[in-house]
Amino acid sequence: MASLSDSGVAGISPAFDSCSPTEVEVVALASLPVGHAWRVHGLDDARVTALAARYPQLPPVLVRRHDLLVVDGAHTIAAARRLGMQVAHVQWFDGTWVDAAEAFVTRNSIDNSLALSTDDRRALICSALHAEPTWSDRRIAQVCGVSPKMIARVRSGASDLQPSHPVGEKRIGRDGRARPVRAGAMRVLIAQMLEEQPDASLRTVASALGVSPETVRSVRRDREVGQESRMVAWQGSTTAFDELALVRIRREPPAPWRGDHAFKSTAAGEEFIEWFEATNIGDEPCRADDVPLSRIYEIADEARRRATFWSEFADSIERRARRR
Repeated sequence: MASLSDSGVAGISPAFDSCSPTEVEVVALASLPVGHAWRVHGLDDARVTALAARYPQLPPVLVRRHDLLVVDGAHTIAAARRLGMQVAHVQWFDGTWVDAAEAFVTRNSIDNSLALSTDDRRALICSALHAEPTWSDRRIAQVCGVSPKMIARVRSGASDLQPSHPVGEKRIGRDGRARPVRAGAMRVLIAQMLEEQPDASLRTVASALGVSPETVRSVRRDREVGQESRMVAWQGSTTAFDELALVRIRREPPAPWRGDHAFKSTAAGEEFIEWFEATNIGDEPCRADDVPLSRIYEIADEARRRATFWSEFADSIERRARRR
């Protein structure tokens, strides 16, 4: 049997794969909560009236088993009460509060549904951030059906959610992996540790700072390229060592924006460099064989999306120069 969105529209979303609803059961209406768990301003009377007019055709409501939280279908329950009914058909839901929130948002994002208001979404965002404060902005955004930028704005305005982003703070992404919030600052810490412990292995440094060995390898490589660049500048004659260093520099040129006073002169400039460095993939080898066959097209689409973003970004900054 199909499931019900808050609007009375049937449909099962893929979001429930990890916490699928079970078979339908009949439950006393008196045992289910009154009102709406997800909407700030409660039930919409016009929606209740519309659903009551076609109640026999409505699918069952979705209710979390252990606490009877109405995941989706609060308006249907209100319609049943208005009709004087004593029971409701319920499909049980087993999952966390965040799972339930994502299920509600997904079901109420389809056509003809009762759209969530700005207040509804902001309340969901705040609740989700308190429930999972270590989740990344993108992961919370997926739950709440908004952009990551909106999550960042709400998080920065909540004093109890640590908006200062201390060095080393990490957040858990949609893939379950923890990543530093300030990638640029973390690279500075890695460089400092490599300076203090030049003989330490990649895994030792990575384990001490909670990053991947590949990240440490990238920082070490950048340091080596910078050192070789300085050595070539000091030498007055061309030696075999100089030629080898020059070959590496041509292959991996040191980024000219690092240490650039033009960027350091403003807070926005320094933040841009941190962001720009965090998104750099360097000259890492192609990892196409690492992608599971079942996810090839998703990753290919995302790679094209990112390529389009960088192409448009390059065009936009060049347009600024042409306008001068």
